[in-house]
Amino acid sequence: YSVRVRATDGQGGTFEQPFTISVVDANEPITALALSNSSVDENVATGTAVGSFTPTDPDTADAYSYALVDSATYPDNAAFAIVGSELRTAAALDFESKPSYTIRVQVSDNAGGAYATAANTLVETFVIVVVNVNDAPSGVTPAAATVDENVANGTAIATLATSDPDVGDTHTFSLVSGPGDADNAAFAIAGSLLRTAAAVNFEVQASYSVRVRATDAGGLYGEGVVAISV
Repeated sequence: YSVRVRATDGQGGTFEQPFTISVVDANEPITALALSNSSVDENVATGTAVGSFTPTDPDTADAYSYALVDSATYPDNAAFAIVGSELRTAAALDFESKPSYTIRVQVSDNAGGAYATAANTLVETFVIVVVNVNDAPSGVTPAAATVDENVANGTAIATLATSDPDVGDTHTFSLVSGPGDADNAAFAIAGSLLRTAAAVNFEVQASYSVRVRATDAGGLYGEGVVAISV
């Protein structure tokens, strides 16, 4: 700032002089910390970026460092890491096991300003939401079934099921080619029931093998082999 000062004595004499007032930059506190995104899909690879941190600070030229803190109180910290200003996953995230995580983050500036003696810090808590995505079913049960010889075509011999992390998902079953499909032609599937589709005669063939696919509502599937004893 520039000011001009006049001094006047008791006899009416005056003297004027300009002064320049320099404002010295001091380190001002960080007032807020934002995370650009606070959700992440389940099952992403370890090291996947979740979002970036941005502090609110009057000192726009400051540099910042970030750390996960208070881990004893916030054990979810262990599932994440901070690289630069980016929050990344550091563990496998599974919606069915844990749909959200609470982490504690500290941001520190670089103690800028002529009169700064220590870096300013701010600590904030963030909730990271795990987004549910479709998981593939796994395998088919039962692995083995039995049927009497000479039963009528269409006789139900097993109720098919599959394992799926997505509780409540629906599944369709079909016979498919692949290892264990040697006798697919002798059987059929109606809904979740495995049925005979040809005459089965113990003296001709005492065991059969079919390959079954379970497909969920999202189009993902798992497969398994059912061994059938006559």
